[in-house]
Amino acid sequence: MGHRCAGYYVNCTIQFGQDGSVSSVGNVTRGEFKPNADVAGIGTVLALVIPTGFGLFVSLIIGMALILDRVPGVYRFLRRRPVLRNLVPSPNQIPVELPADSQPLIHHANSSTTLASSNTGYEQVPLQDHPEHSHGHPQSERGSAATYYDDHPERRTQRPAHSRNPRHHWSGPRPKGTIYYRPITQRNVEQAVAKPTATQKRSTIMISLSQLQDFSDRNTLSETRYDMLEAIMLCIPDSQILIALALGLSFASRSKCTTSQYHMNIVVWLSLIACTNFLLAFTLVRNFWRSKPAGIIRICCFTGVLIFLMFVFIWQRRTGWTTESWPPDERKDSLILFNAICFMQEQSLHNFTHLSDNQYSKVGKLISTSQPFSELDLLSYLIICIIFVITLIIRVYQFFKFRTNGPPRGSHTDDETKGLRSLPAKTWLIMSWWLVSWLCCGIIYIVATRRIFHLRSWIADSNWMESDEFSSNPENDVRGFGQVTPLVATGAIILAAMDTMKPRYVTCKIVEEPEPSHDTEEA
Repeated sequence: MGHRCAGYYVNCTIQFGQDGSVSSVGNVTRGEFKPNADVAGIGTVLALVIPTGFGLFVSLIIGMALILDRVPGVYRFLRRRPVLRNLVPSPNQIPVELPADSQPLIHHANSSTTLASSNTGYEQVPLQDHPEHSHGHPQSERGSAATYYDDHPERRTQRPAHSRNPRHHWSGPRPKGTIYYRPITQRNVEQAVAKPTATQKRSTIMISLSQLQDFSDRNTLSETRYDMLEAIMLCIPDSQILIALALGLSFASRSKCTTSQYHMNIVVWLSLIACTNFLLAFTLVRNFWRSKPAGIIRICCFTGVLIFLMFVFIWQRRTGWTTESWPPDERKDSLILFNAICFMQEQSLHNFTHLSDNQYSKVGKLISTSQPFSELDLLSYLIICIIFVITLIIRVYQFFKFRTNGPPRGSHTDDETKGLRSLPAKTWLIMSWWLVSWLCCGIIYIVATRRIFHLRSWIADSNWMESDEFSSNPENDVRGFGQVTPLVATGAIILAAMDTMKPRYVTCKIVEEPEPSHDTEEA
């Protein structure tokens, strides 16, 4: 991409008055500093800061739900208290211990035969291909079919082939108790499920007990809330990463030649805020690969933001010097008012390296980049990259192991006496990783938010900003279309949550196929 700005003239000289105060920075005098509401406007800032704060809260609930779901004591406690269980979002279907006199959700007419078939994974259907083998058929009274054809071999060749339609060979009522077994397939499961009525809050699914083993629907209130939280957690970083990517592409083209150091610092911290929200979703959402194209696009966009930030840090530190990142409130002048390109070129940097100590006290000293870990923005960027690489390895492993289904949900069939010591080491490791990731993202979010609002407050109090027709700071005006749009776009979070709403309960009822009447078969 380079760092040159061909065709752009940038004035990087600073002028001091007779009293030692700063009279101009470049071609800008006090009260003529150009605002950039698209970057540092209150609408853009709030559209990134507020959803990220809400995302931190949602991710905390999701993380605690994932951790508590793995603690045997908490699981047993919620299992015996259905009311409290509905208040706690859960990624698993925690079975509720119902009273003895309650009516079960699963009903079946013949429990013995149905349970027998469910253990084998096969469904029960009437024997139709060979009705002569059924009890009560006239041929069964003359003996077995093998003995009959051995005594009369001439009849074997005259036997008509069975039609594929079993109704053509059926006469009389269907015999009961004669079954054969057919493997359950996903297509059979989908065909067996009746489409629930949209107006009913309590839907009924007609499905056999054996098919119920392969058909799992997350239908409890706590699981519905958990799905809503995951949808919110994915929706928040989607819009923010796209905004950060747009800022990066704009800056990488030509904006770096006209953007001030103040606005570039705002862009960097806003991009870091967007990265923290994506990291939380990337780390905590269980089924990140539910849609492979969407997951790949999210990772590519996030990688693009990281590449943009990497080039910014390289450009800022190619000369070995950069400006202060936190101008004090008592000082009204700073080098961050200059264009960012002034500190990326050696020839323009000489205008700031030969200032006297008295002049440095007015505008702040240059900061050496020889110790990169002392700079909070670069340190935050490195932490984000480390978390992303480790989580990416975990996600790729989950993709090749579980594909698009995500990690399996725990069965919780262990002994009731097991405690925390029974948890495997990998469970402790993944829970610790969730906690460390959330703490790192939370700290970066707090630091970035304080830096952004301090810079905006400082520039407003310094009287350098050019006023609008209302004699106010244009970057604090939310009446423009560019400021209202990102705020209104945050309503997509509510739409994502509503999209996951479903009926609270789904009743699974075992039914038997009605026997066709004799008249119907003959017709």
